[in-house]
Amino acid sequence: MVAVTEATQALLQVLEESMDLINKLIQSAGEKESLLVAADVEGLSEVLEREEELVLTLQEKEQERISKADALANALGLSESGLRLKDLIGLIDDADCGLRLTETGNRLSKALDELASANSKIRELLHHQIDYTDFMLNLIINPKSKVHAYDIQGNTEENGQEPSLLEYHA
Repeated sequence: MVAVTEATQALLQVLEESMDLINKLIQSAGEKESLLVAADVEGLSEVLEREEELVLTLQEKEQERISKADALANALGLSESGLRLKDLIGLIDDADCGLRLTETGNRLSKALDELASANSKIRELLHHQIDYTDFMLNLIINPKSKVHAYDIQGNTEENGQEPSLLEYHA
């Protein structure tokens, strides 16, 4: 019983640490959103560097979580590895440990859903930015054939020459 409690505590610790990292990623997603709207490339670059470190740390925690979950399964007398948290909770006799694991798992699941939603919103913003950039480049590169130039008095000149890029912006 002591081995199960210790293994449960170790797994809870890793889950809490993962939760902290996911919350930091959610905050990072909020920063990215505001930086994308502001078109702050330098700020976005800094946030992405920090986020990359968080993701690497989260990957390490995931490996640690798998190891701790397998240790809990072994403490419960199971030889299987890769069991889901719900499966492990159902096998724990200690109601308090099971409840804590359930609550932590639910919070973690909710945070992951929130992170997925934030990432989806950022993905949409990026697609809009790309579409806008493509539109603007097409205006510059492929102008309409019937573009009018203006003389000094503001009259339309229709000469066979292609207008310059500056005339498109004027």
